Amino acid sequence: MIKLIKPDDITSNPFIVSMTFKSTDNGTAFMLYESLCNGNIITMSGINQIINVSVPYFSQIAATGGNGAYSFTLTSGELPVGLTLSSTGIISGTPISTGDYSFTIEVSDSNSCLGEESYSLSIECPVITTHLGQTSYSAYNNFIDPIVSSGGSGGYSYSISNGVLPVGVIMEIVEPYGWVIHGTPMSTGSYPFTISSIDSSGCVGSSEENLSIFVNQYTCPIITLNPTIIDSPIGTLYNAQITASGGTAPYIYSITSGSLPIGLVLNPDGSITGTPTVSGTYTFTYQAVDFMGCIVNKNYSIKIYTLYTLWQGVRSNDGTILSGPVSGGATVYPDPMYRVYTINPEIYTNVTIGEYFGEGTLYLSPGFSNITNASIVYSVVGEYPITINSNNLPSIKTLNITTGTTSSISTIQSSYCPALLEISIVGLDYKISTIDVSHSTVLKEISIVSDCIITTINASDSLSTNFDIEYNGNVAISTIDMSNCGQLGSLKIGGAGDISITTLDMSNCNNLLSLQPAGSGNFSITNINVRNCSSITSIDLAYLSDVGTAYVGGASTYVSASFVSAGWTVLP
Repeated sequence: MIKLIKPDDITSNPFIVSMTFKSTDNGTAFMLYESLCNGNIITMSGINQIINVSVPYFSQIAATGGNGAYSFTLTSGELPVGLTLSSTGIISGTPISTGDYSFTIEVSDSNSCLGEESYSLSIECPVITTHLGQTSYSAYNNFIDPIVSSGGSGGYSYSISNGVLPVGVIMEIVEPYGWVIHGTPMSTGSYPFTISSIDSSGCVGSSEENLSIFVNQYTCPIITLNPTIIDSPIGTLYNAQITASGGTAPYIYSITSGSLPIGLVLNPDGSITGTPTVSGTYTFTYQAVDFMGCIVNKNYSIKIYTLYTLWQGVRSNDGTILSGPVSGGATVYPDPMYRVYTINPEIYTNVTIGEYFGEGTLYLSPGFSNITNASIVYSVVGEYPITINSNNLPSIKTLNITTGTTSSISTIQSSYCPALLEISIVGLDYKISTIDVSHSTVLKEISIVSDCIITTINASDSLSTNFDIEYNGNVAISTIDMSNCGQLGSLKIGGAGDISITTLDMSNCNNLLSLQPAGSGNFSITNINVRNCSSITSIDLAYLSDVGTAYVGGASTYVSASFVSAGWTVLP
């Protein structure tokens, strides 16, 4: 039997064996051992460092002296919480707590040769700085100032560690700002203090130096009064709400000089209300005082006026006035053929012309730019034609006309009125030759009440996006001209009663998207012109009681198909 004996000086490192057998008397053989590590010593670089908590960390341990790839393991001690060691020797992560950490790392190469190194890492808190956005404030003036910190891990909480805040000022969380110092300082002076901060990792910081709030003597802000008071007709309920802003509420309001119109009063909330009973121009000084005693004064003027009323006037061959006074400041311009009445509203915004009889032209001059609402009562019975001329009024928004039974109106002229929104006509069995609202760019509605006959509605060259013709009664219209309305998006004709339209002209309305005829009675259109309306996307013909002729040259194929399917005759 051969017995192998390993020498005592062979370490635990890997080795190979060369054997040469030599017989001896006792049967013992000797072996030659050779180490694979060849006496190499593996060493690692040091990483002893001081790092900040909550700050991402990365370090690569380098090994030298071995062969092939290295593998690293932690053999004793522990890494800081939040850090890990990879097999390739990378220590990485984000430390989440402070402290001193010692540990040993072992490395082995491809021959399983070993080396080890001891390390230490110190995890410390960063330097946290804290400051305010501003440090100077006015007494009795409310403020809010966010507290700003940097250097830590966020999620700060704060406390006053030294000094005091001014009376009326506190430190707390106010959403959406977070931690703030805010309040209303109640006295002037300098107030030094220190703010201590703690971040989400428990690290403590404070303001770099003592902060100091300096409270200045209170300076009154600029207080404004809005809106501007408007004039009003006599006998009409008045309500003007004047609002003060810029100061500290509540406010106390008063009239310090002059007087309000008779019938009006000043209320505690600053509003002026009542019903004026005496015409005239009233000037006064309106004052508001805020909670801090700051004052604002503003001079106002209110004009209380009587609505203009034009009474009976009769046409005469020689131009003389045969009967009826003209009151309210209206001016009469006689004419051999027609009585021409000019209503002068001066600065007024509302005009009422009541119980007008006779023939001629009722003329609202375009020079009176403040007219916004006009009401005309034309109570003649029978066919005494009148022309109502309200062309070129830049501010008029509504025109209301009341006619007598079987009245006859030659023309209602409201063209080139850029603010006109609505015309309303009320009567019984009346006739209108022409309603001309062409070039009135924002007109949205013509309202017709009771039975009537209208020859032409001219709304051409309007820029309205949506246009409604509403009626309540039996209405016959020869022509509705909506041509060249480039912005028109929809046209709706509807109401209670029967309506018949000979021709509806919507040619060259490139933006027209929808035609919606609808009503509770019979609805008939003989001719519809939609030439060059390439953008029509909806035509509702379901309510039409009759079929007619459609002119569709230049329109979309959808338009042609819609009329064909409804049984209409389609022409270019």
